[in-house]
Amino acid sequence: MKKLLTIALFTLSSSVFTLCEAQYDTITNFQGVAGGANPICHLVCMGKKFYGTAQYGGASNLGTVFSVDTSGKGYKDMFDFAGASNGSVPSGALVVSVTGDSLFGVCNQGGTGGYGIVFSIDTNGTHFTVLHNFTGGAGGQYPDEGLVRSGSTLFGVTYSGGTGGGILFSIHTNGNDFKNILNFGGVSGSTPEGSLIASGTQLFGTTSGGNGVIFSIDTNGTHLKSLHAFNGTSGSAPWGALTLSKTTLYGTATTGGANSDGIIFSIDTTGTGFTDLFDFGGANGKTPNGYLVLSGTTIYGMTNLGGAHNLGVLFSVTTGGTGYADLHDFANPTGGIPEDGVTLIGNVVFGVTYSYGTTGNGVIFRFKQPGLGIDEMGPLTSSVNVYPNPSNGAFTLRVESEKLKVESASVEVYSMLGEKVYSQFSTLNSQLSINLSSQPGGVYLYRVIAEDGSMIGEGKMIIQK
Repeated sequence: MKKLLTIALFTLSSSVFTLCEAQYDTITNFQGVAGGANPICHLVCMGKKFYGTAQYGGASNLGTVFSVDTSGKGYKDMFDFAGASNGSVPSGALVVSVTGDSLFGVCNQGGTGGYGIVFSIDTNGTHFTVLHNFTGGAGGQYPDEGLVRSGSTLFGVTYSGGTGGGILFSIHTNGNDFKNILNFGGVSGSTPEGSLIASGTQLFGTTSGGNGVIFSIDTNGTHLKSLHAFNGTSGSAPWGALTLSKTTLYGTATTGGANSDGIIFSIDTTGTGFTDLFDFGGANGKTPNGYLVLSGTTIYGMTNLGGAHNLGVLFSVTTGGTGYADLHDFANPTGGIPEDGVTLIGNVVFGVTYSYGTTGNGVIFRFKQPGLGIDEMGPLTSSVNVYPNPSNGAFTLRVESEKLKVESASVEVYSMLGEKVYSQFSTLNSQLSINLSSQPGGVYLYRVIAEDGSMIGEGKMIIQK
């Protein structure tokens, strides 16, 4: 008997799940000249591939764009940077295009003026394009973090330039219409060292100059607001992207707090309710940085230092600040000094370390939590149809199978940053109306998982707004 599952959705997902024990695995060692070294990036997942950048290595030792299967196999050096002609030292996470076939990023240096670039490249490694060369001074210089996309507009920050404290800029995905939206200084602070996050017509970010500031601004450059000014006791030098869940922002400060080793914090998007959720103390981690990801009420992240070997830790903590767990202490030679945050797929955490590994050039790792974890089996024989696709945020997902002998399944939806934005358990003959239209446009992943942990189906959905 055919089983039908009809779901109104706006998202996408990834892999198959089976029981496993908690474990840390190095799945890729960077090879230097042969493919990249010293990654400082958050891994972007599309389907069963990760995309990212390495700051050095490649033919000119000036950095690479790479792809790799989520299993760690099939590593590909997609592009080697060469300096003045096309940038050097790529920084931060890549951003996926609306259609899911192109990636956007920045280089901290190189380009015609040596001040960095914005670039695009197709996901198959072709059509690399320099979209913008930073000019220094008023035009900004040294973009140090990844971009964020809202529709067909990219937003980012430079570490310096403008009136001295860096700039916030926008540029169309075709490279046109570059704008300096904000010269950092005053209530916005100076020296931005974390990626922006977009929500509707607002951008949220942090600056690290002084003790640091959390700010918000409209995408057109109006309504600049300081949401919180750090003072040392409440943390100092926020570094890394904020994470948004409904109306709450989560982030880290690299120093300050009770032990001067950094904190995890939360704050409402209005600027109220700032809370120091957790104070690091060296042995349990020090200098937190990079993306945090959320799964339900659990936060996952990394510290750059501290732990048993002072090479950083992978941690989890609840959104209320309780139940802190040191999940893994990084060590030589399996990878150390993690950078720029984690990606979460189901109960499996992925990330990169800047150094160590068998070659000393850094690694890609995965950490499997107890319970469910990725395996290499394919989905059950079934037909999954998603329509309309692209959509403005409401999809119908229909699953039909002649062989399924399960009555119910869970539906999970993930953003490209690995954040679970929807989860629902349902009988397979039911219909669910799910409104996720508040999420930003872009590519999402969905998966439908049977009660026994086997995957019924997975795929992409594209939101166009």
